[in-house]
Amino acid sequence: MHSFINFLCILGGMLLVGIFFGYTNDLGRVLLGSTGLVIAIIGFAAQATIGDVIAGIMIGISKPYKRGDRLTIEGTGVSGTVRDMTIRHTVIHRFDGLYEIVPNSVMNSSIVQNDSYNGELTGSYLEIGISYDSDIRTAMKIIHDAVIGCRYTVEYAGDNPEGN
Repeated sequence: MHSFINFLCILGGMLLVGIFFGYTNDLGRVLLGSTGLVIAIIGFAAQATIGDVIAGIMIGISKPYKRGDRLTIEGTGVSGTVRDMTIRHTVIHRFDGLYEIVPNSVMNSSIVQNDSYNGELTGSYLEIGISYDSDIRTAMKIIHDAVIGCRYTVEYAGDNPEGN
């Protein structure tokens, strides 16, 4: 910051000297031309960052997810819980313990499956294979008891393996 202020002071001094000696037309054209070039270079270099910021503003306005929501971003393989949201990126804590930092431009342009939207509960299907010589009713009873005994089971709906 200190060097930027020094630069502005030197630039201001040069402008004053130019005004005093009458060289402002030539100096003004040079400064204007070089400023346009610098702005074009900075704009081209910051294009991705500006896209992320604009996408972050759009996400902030529409609020398709919030901290703590469980998300799956289709096409990227990213799935986990939202830990932090900034204007530039979203931090997702994956189920394997790692963190993904996803640019908001990706979040805004991808299909995002939100398993926590409006606080609704979701379920999962799990295929369990058993051997051909196993008793199917016994296997279903064991699986049923395991699901009912799980503390994350909210409500049981479906076929009752006991036939009641």
